Amino acid sequence: MLTIIPVTDRRTEKWFWQVPYVIYQNDPNWYPPLREELQAIFNEKRNPIFRLGGKARRWILLRSGEPVGRIAAFVNPHYIRTYGFPVGGFGFFECIPDQECAHTLLHTAEDWLRTQGMEAVDGPINFGERNRWWGLLIENFSTPTYGVSYNPPYYRELIESAGYQILYHQLSYLRPVNAEFPERLHQMATPFLGNPEYAFVHLKWKELDRFVHAFVEIYRRAWAGRPDQRDLTHEEVYAELKNYRRIIDPELLWFAFRKNQDGTEEPLAFFIMFPDVTPIVQRLGGRLHLLNKLRFLWYLKRIPLRNILAILFGVVPEYRRTGLLPALVIEAARVVVPKNKYDTLEMYWIGDFHSVMQRLTQFYGAKVFRRHVTYRKMLRSDIPFRSQPRVS
Repeated sequence: MLTIIPVTDRRTEKWFWQVPYVIYQNDPNWYPPLREELQAIFNEKRNPIFRLGGKARRWILLRSGEPVGRIAAFVNPHYIRTYGFPVGGFGFFECIPDQECAHTLLHTAEDWLRTQGMEAVDGPINFGERNRWWGLLIENFSTPTYGVSYNPPYYRELIESAGYQILYHQLSYLRPVNAEFPERLHQMATPFLGNPEYAFVHLKWKELDRFVHAFVEIYRRAWAGRPDQRDLTHEEVYAELKNYRRIIDPELLWFAFRKNQDGTEEPLAFFIMFPDVTPIVQRLGGRLHLLNKLRFLWYLKRIPLRNILAILFGVVPEYRRTGLLPALVIEAARVVVPKNKYDTLEMYWIGDFHSVMQRLTQFYGAKVFRRHVTYRKMLRSDIPFRSQPRVS
């Protein structure tokens, strides 16, 4: 007998976090995400989407009194603005290999989204930024990079059998850190390398104000006019840098500036990378209480983090079709590669709808090694499904 109940108290919340341990108990590649990070997503005081008018609901599916599935549904005003019509989302979907159970979970989320006026539902997605816990894994089920969605292969059939269609593919790329760049890349960068008018520098904590200002200014100009752009404050960037300070390698955060004749500088581009902390998180058992925070710091000094995650890059519009970004990447490589601290560079969340980004990533010598998909289901029969528009 199936029973679906909303998450409303400590008992149901505990069940919500227990479900993955049921699903993955025999999966050697899975490790639990940090519960404190996931709990913050549903905390109205910690997730800013709630302050924008966002809503989230969660449910647990029980069979004979035992939890066998879970799901969350979201209404994100920022996400709705991106697409220009009422589209909600589902995420944190976990289910035993049973179609009836899966359909019960999905239909419950869909019914709630209809009551919120949604005309479509996307998933699995996150109630937050796209670079965390987004999409359904369909290719390469090896141990996942922390923050990248992981699931059993059978989820694809469960979701597609409920009427969901692929909205887009998300590609993850990998390249050796010490791989040679193509000669054409060096040719493109030549006008900027060695040119005293331009400076390529990595983050320095003593000059934090300079780099925070540069990040905000580049972000504002690079994303101007996009429907998914949001206001980014200096305070937010400061908070994020301080939050991740212990794991940040300053030599992985790079900025390009143009020097003006009056002595000022104009921020032009950034390339943000972080060390991959997966080998540490795997040892923490899904919790970040005080003892595990101390363990994290201890592991950070003793476990080599050999993989780099490319988090974000931005270039102001006037320099997009120039060799500025190649020059920034080459300068970063000149510092990072000789120290032999890292083996691989991972670039994830490259949408198949963005052909320019795919070509650019491949141009730097990276190859696809993992694939996710994001689905959409129309909640109104009179509105046709359309896949994600191509980005030029």
